[in-house]
Amino acid sequence: MEIDIKCPSGMVGKIRALKVKDEVLFTDGRLAKSGKLIEEMVRKCWLELISPGPYDFENGSITWGKILQGDSFWLFLQARKLTYGHLYPVTVDCSSCGNPTDDEIDLNLLEMKTLPEAAIKSLTTGEPMTTKLADGREVKFRLLLAEDDSFIQNFQEIHELTQKRASLLRRLVLVEGINPREQMAMVTFLQEMDSGDADDLEDAVEELDCGVDTDVLITCKCGGETVMPLPLQATFFRKNRKKSKKERKLEQLRRAARERTKKETQPAETTSGG
Repeated sequence: MEIDIKCPSGMVGKIRALKVKDEVLFTDGRLAKSGKLIEEMVRKCWLELISPGPYDFENGSITWGKILQGDSFWLFLQARKLTYGHLYPVTVDCSSCGNPTDDEIDLNLLEMKTLPEAAIKSLTTGEPMTTKLADGREVKFRLLLAEDDSFIQNFQEIHELTQKRASLLRRLVLVEGINPREQMAMVTFLQEMDSGDADDLEDAVEELDCGVDTDVLITCKCGGETVMPLPLQATFFRKNRKKSKKERKLEQLRRAARERTKKETQPAETTSGG
């Protein structure tokens, strides 16, 4: 199956569904660890460039590491839907009761965020965009590319940062008052920021980026609701189907084990005597 896809940046192309020969990608632990799984999956499924949008591709040849992360993930999502359908079963821990809960995510409800004009200008000219910190200092930043995924994973491990903070660090080009040649000075700047100020900076840079709104709502049987980024579980690369008897039995065993652990870790009740 093949379809034409318009990306958040405005690039248009034709993609195909995943084939059996592509499934080896999902078993390659080194590929997943390197942060290149999405890039490679998109490369496999891409068939034809129809319109380059804001990109300047030589002879229509795409360097996949140089396209925007927003485009790369959008194509990844569309290839998954084309192959396995738009319904995605997940199992996550409920934020209210703490128990694992099964739910189904409709991938058609994930909205595309198109690339703003200011960001298109930055992409075509190579000039970074600008915002200001709460203290008035100027910050220059750029858009994230597909190839940045591997750097972000390294930043998380080396500098002990969350994924979103490592992504923010990778975006930063220049911070007023900090020597851009001193990488550790930039790392220290981010690590020492108040969390609220870092959130404000993230909001400012993400406002000028493109991609997919991946926040999803998971509803538990207890009535609790959990808002979280789209979880990428093994079922993401599998057609939605009823669980086998063996899978249901394993789930029951896991739930029973969780309940035992929960009871064992609860403090013993104390009684007061008269």
